[in-house]
Amino acid sequence: MSLALLPERFLNKIEFEPNSGCWLWIGALTGNGYAKATWERRQRNVHRLVYEMLVGPISSELETDHLCRTRCCVNPSHIEPVSKSTNQRRGLNGILAGPDQHWESRKTHCP
Repeated sequence: MSLALLPERFLNKIEFEPNSGCWLWIGALTGNGYAKATWERRQRNVHRLVYEMLVGPISSELETDHLCRTRCCVNPSHIEPVSKSTNQRRGLNGILAGPDQHWESRKTHCP
């Protein structure tokens, strides 16, 4: 994975966080905190672009899961392409229960 493959304008907007290994995007963000940039005349999610530039294509049926749980992170080693259902299961509520256990499965009774 060579950073030289990234456009200079992207590199200028990444801060490398040494403790977590996150590549924090200091450019524009979406309303919910994901990195965004204009690429080929349209708005794109930067974490997905960087992954595709450094690792390879992502199927249009897959979503990208931030394993580090930092939405503005664009480090491709912190991104995993997964199905929508897997991404939802692993979401914030799922993390509270554990990586492979959905929060709903922890319920023991109705309120």
